[in-house]
Amino acid sequence: MKGQKVFALSVIALAASQAVYAAEEAQILGEVVVTSRRVETKLSDAPQRIEVVESKDIDKTIQNDLTDLLKKNSSVDVIQYPSGLSGIGIRGFKPEYGGINKHTVTLIDGRPVSGDNLAMINAGSIEQVEVMKGPGSALYGSGAMGGVVSMVSRQSKGDIRGQADLSYGQFNTREAKLRAGGNITQSTDFDYAGSLINAGDFKMGNGEVRPLTGYEYESHSIRGGLDINNEWRLVGKWTDWQGRDVGSAGDLAYGTNAQARKQMANSDRDLRLTGRMGDHSLRATVFSGDQTSEMTTLTSRTVSYRPQLPALSSASELTFSGWQAQDAWVWSQDSVLLFGIDTQNAKSVSRSYDLAVAGAPRKAPGTADNQRLSTGLFAENSWAFNGENSTAYVGIRRDDITVETLVTPYRVGFTPSKMDFTATNPSAGFKHMVATGWNLHATVGKAFVAPDALYVTGNHQTPRTLAGGTVVIDTTTGNPSIRPENSLSKDFGVEWSTSGFSVDLTMFDTKVKDKIVTIKTTNPDKSVATTYTNAQDGSIQGIELQSRWAFARNYKLTLGGTQYFHDWTKTNGIQVDENTIPKQAFKAAIDAEIGQWTGRLGVRYRGRMKDQDWITGGGKQVEFGGFTVADLNIRYRIDKAQTVALSVENLTDRFYTEKFGYNMSGRNMRANYRYEF
Repeated sequence: MKGQKVFALSVIALAASQAVYAAEEAQILGEVVVTSRRVETKLSDAPQRIEVVESKDIDKTIQNDLTDLLKKNSSVDVIQYPSGLSGIGIRGFKPEYGGINKHTVTLIDGRPVSGDNLAMINAGSIEQVEVMKGPGSALYGSGAMGGVVSMVSRQSKGDIRGQADLSYGQFNTREAKLRAGGNITQSTDFDYAGSLINAGDFKMGNGEVRPLTGYEYESHSIRGGLDINNEWRLVGKWTDWQGRDVGSAGDLAYGTNAQARKQMANSDRDLRLTGRMGDHSLRATVFSGDQTSEMTTLTSRTVSYRPQLPALSSASELTFSGWQAQDAWVWSQDSVLLFGIDTQNAKSVSRSYDLAVAGAPRKAPGTADNQRLSTGLFAENSWAFNGENSTAYVGIRRDDITVETLVTPYRVGFTPSKMDFTATNPSAGFKHMVATGWNLHATVGKAFVAPDALYVTGNHQTPRTLAGGTVVIDTTTGNPSIRPENSLSKDFGVEWSTSGFSVDLTMFDTKVKDKIVTIKTTNPDKSVATTYTNAQDGSIQGIELQSRWAFARNYKLTLGGTQYFHDWTKTNGIQVDENTIPKQAFKAAIDAEIGQWTGRLGVRYRGRMKDQDWITGGGKQVEFGGFTVADLNIRYRIDKAQTVALSVENLTDRFYTEKFGYNMSGRNMRANYRYEF
């Protein structure tokens, strides 16, 4: 109730401040074009709720990865560890950082990214990030249940321009960045972005240094473009990210007895052909990439492990490949038909090592190697009518998916298998101007996520020794009758905008069916049989706020947030709140430009949320308190080419976590020098 009052007061405060808004002093909040609907669309025409992080927002945000950028500029839910591991959730779907089947789709230039860990994505080559809320399976297939995060790469043209940055800060943080782009010849152009950051162990908000939180990240991205003629263009991009000696401190409750160090890498590449033929805008893309991670355990609470330490304990590799083709056909003055095909192959391979045995030899991994093969056919028609004051769309997509477990070394008694299934997901929406500056918008759609191969295929036997020395065989059996988790989502919103002010309030309601649960049965011989079934349903309801106000010539206020009315899952008649979803979350930022000075003060509040306590509660669900953190970034222009800046992350030195037990850095100040050319 308290959170709902705060939300209501925020809306009232915005309305009251608009009453004294001086239009003659306002900046024009310019027209924004988005691509997350697979075609270029004016943001003002899109029925979906789309939050846009523009290039100037990216530049002013203190960040190391995509999760930092999103949590400080959009209304997403976050899970984040201070060890190069993070993920997000949208509209009440639990934040996820691993696996090839998640509830949020992440795209780069319209195609899936090659990875599952958002901490491995650097925004150095990104011009714009869009967060499209609500079901996206009618356009993008499996995973787009909560929404879609779409990154747009920088496409520099004209004279070659760029900038070089050097930064130094607390915890011996050193960073160097370079970016450049433009035309090499009249028909060829490029962009390059690279960065290297090295940081030592940080100090938490309670003043204590947290050992094994240092890291080194290096990233490079290069894009090349060729104008074949006036109608056709070929673009290729390659991105590489490396994380070296990334510290993993473990849960704070374990002190220094659960430490590890990781070596991480991500490589992503694509080739894209775009062109026009009469009323048709054509696009074809091929892509591939991989993500690898190796973890070396340094300390452990398990006594039998200690003689082998440090030792390699686990490794994983994800590989992705696929292609896309689409056509946007303007078949009448006010209608566009979008249709096409997507394919993707996602494969997961893992290795584990037995730290209880001398030499730490390989052992069977906890999860079988597996892959997902998918092909999707989609079509969507959009209309503009009523003098372009109204827009509407209707779309549908059919996905054919194969999930398959593979032969897995050291996994004894395992029988690989596969399962095929199809999913059809429709979607529709409209936006209508009811009066000057006032718009209504609504969407409805179905979405789904493919089940992990482990749930539906394969059999595995694991020997286990009981206390008396008796050996039993535990079994894990896939359930070929498993259905994909699916949802039906609706939203309805009201938008009001003027030349210098905009506010949108959107209510959303999602009903989730066929969530997958684990069923364990203890046999008479004390062995355990594990299988999986569809047994859970869920419901998510809430309201979102997004507002921008240019309240003076050189000042802008941005405010946004989400208030959940409920977010629960029901199993066998028992209703349980979703983990890691705060009851409310808000963000606000004030941007200022005064002469040679520019700056941003950003504040983020995350309310109370529930999670499982594995340290003192034995896995019992408990509620954790909220927090408020603030960032400050100030830049001064010395001359046309040179600027200096001071940034302060966690301005109030808050002792807080994004995942309980894994505290984030305390106050962190950095000085920056930039040279533009």
